[in-house]
Amino acid sequence: MQHHGAFAEYALAEAAFAAPIPEGLDPVLAAPLLCAGLTAWSALGKTRAGPGSRVLIIGAGGLGQYAILIAKARGAEVVVIDTDPAKLDTARALGADHGVLASPEAGAEVQAMGGADVTLNFAPSAAVWGTIEAAAAPMSEIVAVALIHDPVPLSLMWLLDGGHKLFGSSVGTRQEMVDFLSFAAKHPMPVDVERVAFADVDRALDRLKSGDVTGRLCVDFSL
Repeated sequence: MQHHGAFAEYALAEAAFAAPIPEGLDPVLAAPLLCAGLTAWSALGKTRAGPGSRVLIIGAGGLGQYAILIAKARGAEVVVIDTDPAKLDTARALGADHGVLASPEAGAEVQAMGGADVTLNFAPSAAVWGTIEAAAAPMSEIVAVALIHDPVPLSLMWLLDGGHKLFGSSVGTRQEMVDFLSFAAKHPMPVDVERVAFADVDRALDRLKSGDVTGRLCVDFSL
């Protein structure tokens, strides 16, 4: 971490920290699974997402898109909130049951559907807390995934009265990576992955920073 070399063509790693890639996974399409996909997999794995549950995903970028696919594969109903109508269209194309445009009333819209049993937040803003609170069904599970340093106005009485569980999740374990890659080999993950030439890495990072990326970017050294 915090050293040059992240875009090297080759890297040395301890064998115990390297995960085998299942046959049939395209290296470029599978590359984002090792971080974005694993992060969504691990976060959902900490919850009761499954048949009969309603999962709210806030933020339909790359991580949110993997979360949609995984939650649907587990049999959950999926609701997605995002500020971008185009990303909501993408979310629906990936199988989301409902797309809600971010607004002060978005949480109430989800509550009108019956509320969120599980909420995953991928939006890097403390402003979404009001939406999360308004959308939560009784006894809900709320997973903080986005890196947010600002505090949120959490009421302990709201937490107590609702019986909610609130916790964080970051990336995943080595075992979760092995399990997720095995899952991905059997369940296609059709998230848009754009191949980027090594010479275009700086421009790609600028696009990522400005929000001009719909899915994932992957450096392809063969270009």
